[in-house]
Amino acid sequence: MVCGVCPGQFHSVDAPPSCYKIPADMPYPFHDARLTKMPSASSPVVRIHVSSQLVHLNCIGINRQDDNPMKMVIFVRHGESESNVAKIQANEIDKYPLTARGRSQVERLTQDLALIRPNALYSSQVLRAAETAGIISRALNIPVQMNQALMERDWGRANGTVVSTFEEEVDLLLSADRYGIESIPSITKRVAEFMEGLSTGVSVAVTHADVIRGALVHAFRMNDDEFSSYGIVPEKATMTVLKMSQAKFEVVAIGSPRATDTILRTTGLDS
Repeated sequence: MVCGVCPGQFHSVDAPPSCYKIPADMPYPFHDARLTKMPSASSPVVRIHVSSQLVHLNCIGINRQDDNPMKMVIFVRHGESESNVAKIQANEIDKYPLTARGRSQVERLTQDLALIRPNALYSSQVLRAAETAGIISRALNIPVQMNQALMERDWGRANGTVVSTFEEEVDLLLSADRYGIESIPSITKRVAEFMEGLSTGVSVAVTHADVIRGALVHAFRMNDDEFSSYGIVPEKATMTVLKMSQAKFEVVAIGSPRATDTILRTTGLDS
C-alpha cells in the first residue's frame, strides 16, 4: 500500500511506518485508535477507527517528524460558567462568570499546562473566558493578550435564549439565518487567520466551543456538515492541541483534560 508521506514507499497496515506514529494513549475522542488505510500519495488520508466511528483526518504528516519551526496552539475551552448551568446561549462580554466548579476545573487544567510551559496566552474577552485566562496567567506568569478572533459565536437575536435540550439547540441552529446567528464558516475564517498570525512556539488560546469547532474544521479541511457527523464537542476546561508546520496541521489532541504523553512528546517535553 502506498504511503501518503513517503511517496513510492509501501508499508504494511499491521506495522505502520515511523512517519505515521499513532500513539496508543491518544486522548478522547481518539480512544482505541488504529491505522487502517493510507491511500495514494495524491490523496493522503489517515483513517482511524474511533469508538466504532470512522474519522478521516485530512492532514498530511500526522505525527511526522521534521526540522521545520513549530507553531503549536492549545485551544482551551473556558471552565463551567453560570450560562452553562442555566443553558443560556450568550455572547455578552460582561455577564455569566465562572462557577466555583468552573474555577476548580481550570485550576486543575492549569497544573498540566504548567508542564507544557507555553510562551504566549491569548483569550476571548467574554467574561467566562477572561476569568479562565486570568487563572492560567497568574499560575504560569504569562500576560493575557485579548483577541477578537477568539470571541464567542455571535448569537444575534437569539442571544440570551435558553436551550434545554439537544433538539432545541438543533432547531435554533437550523434557524440561524432568521436570527442572525454567526455561521461556522465565519468563525472558521477568523480563527484560521488567528492561527496563521501566531509566532513559533507554544500558544494557549482560551475560547469557546464553536471557535474550537471552527479551528478543527479548518485543520481537517472539512465543511461543517462533514465535521458535525462525528459529534465532537470539547468539554469545558479541556485542551485541543494543533501543531502547524508549513501550512500542514497535526491534530495532537481534542478535548483532553490533561497533558498526555502524546502532547508532551509533541512539545518535546516528555524527557
